[in-house]
Amino acid sequence: MRFPSVSVEELLQQFQEAPSEWLDDAGRETLRAIGRFLDEAKTGVDAEKLDALLASSPRTLDVIRLFLGLSQDEMANHLRAAGGGALSGTYASIRDRLKHDHVRATVVSALVRLGAVHTIGAHLRKRWTIRDVLLERYQFGRGRAVKGQLRGRSLENEVEQRLRRLGVPYVARVTFIGRDGKQAKADFAIPGAQRPKTVIESKVYEATGSKQTDVLGDILKIVEARDYLTYFFVVTDGLGWHNRVSDLRHLVEFQQRGMVSMIFTRATLGKLEEAVRYIYQHEYGRQSEEE
Repeated sequence: MRFPSVSVEELLQQFQEAPSEWLDDAGRETLRAIGRFLDEAKTGVDAEKLDALLASSPRTLDVIRLFLGLSQDEMANHLRAAGGGALSGTYASIRDRLKHDHVRATVVSALVRLGAVHTIGAHLRKRWTIRDVLLERYQFGRGRAVKGQLRGRSLENEVEQRLRRLGVPYVARVTFIGRDGKQAKADFAIPGAQRPKTVIESKVYEATGSKQTDVLGDILKIVEARDYLTYFFVVTDGLGWHNRVSDLRHLVEFQQRGMVSMIFTRATLGKLEEAVRYIYQHEYGRQSEEE
């Protein structure tokens, strides 16, 4: 059997949008939960009402999440952090365990600390316009992608502001050359890319999945390439670490074994600044002589 030749133009004319439905069984269950929630919370909610609504349907947690404007990963991160170690697992697993009174009580307490009662009340009292609807759609579309990008760069920008204030020479977002000509990418190399005296890598972790492996993998690449006398500082933050404590233990182990000089967070950026200042003022010349 012989077939005629086809053209790009011919195929482009034939292509159609693949049919899809946004509303599956889980979505329909969530819509029912939204209806119940709005019927019960016309004038607002308190901790007791949140507990009752969550007891009636675990999907109430999805409704509350929508009020807060959080993704499932973000909601789980906030719940684990606010739960003080009493909550663990993924968003779905936390939601599934709401049938247990002690879990539900912990979740309600965490939601109150997150300001859910106030936020829900404010949304219920607000007079919504078409402009508000369009802004919300933008926020949950492109706005969410932009939010993720800016979150990832925010810590890096704060570190760079500290370096600028110190006045030390550095190169940013660089592939540095370390021992035996080995190379690795890092956020900052002081004073330059050729056998730097200090290397800084900043990582914000909020998501789940492969990105976490990337954090540890990137750090190990720097460990492999840096000179033995090079200081290596990791600056990291993000509620996503609450879901991957085992990986955080690996990072801490890197520091305890001397593979990483020190781990800093946004809360300890002042100590990072002090360390960089001291090394540059007191050890830069000595390191050069030892080499």
